[in-house]
Amino acid sequence: MNYVTESNKKRNKMPFLYSYRRCPYAMRARMALVNSGIDFDIFEISLKDKPKDMIDISPKGTVPILVNGDQIIDESLDIMEWAYQSFDLNNHYSCLNVTQKKESYELININDSIFKFSLDKYKYSSNYKTESIEDLYQKCLFFIDRLEKKLSTSEFIITNNITFADVAIFPFVRQFVNVNLERFLKGDYIKTIEWYQKMSAEEIFLSVMVKPNPKS
Repeated sequence: MNYVTESNKKRNKMPFLYSYRRCPYAMRARMALVNSGIDFDIFEISLKDKPKDMIDISPKGTVPILVNGDQIIDESLDIMEWAYQSFDLNNHYSCLNVTQKKESYELININDSIFKFSLDKYKYSSNYKTESIEDLYQKCLFFIDRLEKKLSTSEFIITNNITFADVAIFPFVRQFVNVNLERFLKGDYIKTIEWYQKMSAEEIFLSVMVKPNPKS
């Protein structure tokens, strides 16, 4: 993962990622790329001044966007799948059988839809005057409950090892936790707390959260 200072310079043959360090979608894409052993250039965008060439490539203007030659991939799950199917260095995707893959995608779909909707309201509770922060917190717990049940039977979400599902879901649970870290750590979700702490300490996560130190 090589941070660069320009987004529109002539690119070499390696993949090029438009990213934003704190975005959970970009986070999981970076984790998958790094974990798959794929070398890539990465440009950290400014949300207030998005590069014109990025908008030209993908008019919706959201990260992550992966440019690989003539191929443009602008959905984080698609980037993850491309990375794991290209070179699954740590066996995070290929280890899953058909049933486990189906279960992974079901959980990721819930994470990306209902949970993300509830999470955004909880994170920005000051924008929702008709609902208390407690109510917004409670509305997120359906997914944490589901994870707790899954983690009661395995060390990670699907198996006893990190898989595609953990990488895809962790950045969003991390956002939920960080709204009120103390409350979460003192709560009853023991297995989810353990999983959160393990994932937070994993090199796959720490390596993609290093602040940009771009090269030209």
